[in-house]
Amino acid sequence: MLFVMHVHSDDDRLVATNVDRVKSLYPESSMVLIYDGVPSRGHGCIEIAGDRLKVAGKLGQWTERYLKTFLDTDQPYLIKIDPDTKVHRPIVNLPDPSVECIFCRMGIDRVPHGGALGFTRPMAERLLSSGWLHDPAVLRYHNHHAYQDQMLRTI
Repeated sequence: MLFVMHVHSDDDRLVATNVDRVKSLYPESSMVLIYDGVPSRGHGCIEIAGDRLKVAGKLGQWTERYLKTFLDTDQPYLIKIDPDTKVHRPIVNLPDPSVECIFCRMGIDRVPHGGALGFTRPMAERLLSSGWLHDPAVLRYHNHHAYQDQMLRTI
C-alpha cells in the first residue's frame, strides 16, 4: 500500500503526526509527501518537491500528480491523506485490487477529493486515461452530491 500526502502551508506537527501514525500502523508500506510549491521539510519518508498545483485553474493536476506517483510503484492500493486527516486504525476491508474502485471516502462524497481517499490501480489508470481531470466542463468545485454522482458517471 502506498500513502501519499500533499503538503503546502500545513502545520508541520500535523504532517509529522500523520507520518508517524502511518508508519506505526503500516510499517511495510511506503509514504510519499508531495510538497505543493513549498520546500521539503525532512520527515523521514519519500519526499517530492512539486509546483503549486492545488489552486483554482489547475483543475485536476494535483490529483493527476499523486495518481501518477502511485502508478510509478508496484503497490496495489493508494491511500491519499491530507495533513489534517486523523489516522485512527488500519483499514480492515480492502477492495479487490483488480477492480476499479475508489474507497475510504465519506458517504456522500463520490468524486476524487477529500481528507482520506483510496484507489485501486485500475481506478487510477481509468481516471488518468479518461481526460476527466483536465475537463473544465465537468471538474469544478461543487456542493451537491447528485452533481458529484453525475461527474463520476462521466469517466
